[in-house]
Formats: sequence, C-alpha cells, structure tokens
Amino acid sequence: MLKLENPHFNELQAKVQDNLPIDIKFETDCHVTIGLFIENIRIGDVLRTIWSSIPFGCIIKADEFSSQFMNPDASVVKFSIRDSILSRLNSICQSFPNRNMHPIYNPHITFGYLPPNTELKLKLPTSLFTISGVMVSYNDNHDNTHTMHIDPDRSYSIVITNKDGKPICKEDTLDTDAFSNLK
Repeated sequence: MLKLENPHFNELQAKVQDNLPIDIKFETDCHVTIGLFIENIRIGDVLRTIWSSIPFGCIIKADEFSSQFMNPDASVVKFSIRDSILSRLNSICQSFPNRNMHPIYNPHITFGYLPPNTELKLKLPTSLFTISGVMVSYNDNHDNTHTMHIDPDRSYSIVITNKDGKPICKEDTLDTDAFSNLK
C-alpha cells in the first residue's frame, strides 16, 4: 500500500460525520493498495523491485464523488483515483504471486465504513493526496495485524493492533533500513 497524506483529511471526515444521520467508522491510515500478496511471498523482494518506481512526493487526485462496495462486515465508502503511476506499480506487483481476485485494477482511497448494506453517496471537494511512504500489513496467527510504515529514507515504524483495531504495540526504528528486516 502507498501511504498518502492530505492535511485536510481529518477535517473532511469531521464535515462528513456532521452531515450524516448514522455513524461512519473512518479509515485512520490513508492509503491506496497497489498489490495483495500471498502469505509466503518475500515482501522485501517486492519492495526492492518497485522502490525506485515509487514517486514519493507525487500528488494524486481523488474523484469528488464517492462510491461503495459491500463486504460482509461493512459497506466500504471509497474515492476512486485515475492515475497511470498507480496502474504501473500495480502491474509490477502483479508479476509476483498474488491473491488479487479482481481482473481490473481500480485504485481507490477508503474513506470509511458504514453498517453492512447501507448505501450513501458523498460529494466532497476534489481532494489532492501526496504519496508519503509505503505501508505493509499482514495478520499473524493470533488475529493481530502488523503494519509497517516505511518512509522514503527507508526508516520505519511498526504498529500491532488486535482484531478490534486497538493498538497493542508500537515500535519506532529510525536508524535501521526497513528492507533488512523484511523477508
């Protein structure tokens, strides 16, 4: 996943919540997925391959109208992105063993989650996001999610959350190259 930044993202979320009749669970890690990999892949090999192609600092534009897709647990509110850089990065990722179930890559930013089968159309001002890093997530055998945030200089931090999304551990490692710690 590419980590994205928008200095007004929290303001957008608050403005949306103020105008909704129901609560929305907002995404806390603003990102766009570029690949879904099988469990035994050596993610360090993937990162080493695509790293030089990632345009850190590049600005991408999200559509102003939201759309949704349904998961068993939630209706996912997303904003689509049309960007050739993301498509190129996805193509590189597809050359590795993956678990992509969608024949067409549709990059998007997840904005939040509604109760299952809830439909909602949102319109926001056109939003610009800056590619600010990479996030790698995986689940362990205890239903915990490990997320590594890697900055352009390859410094990183790791956050481990439980199945309810509550942080149980955080480690900042600013002086070590992230690639040396990835299989």
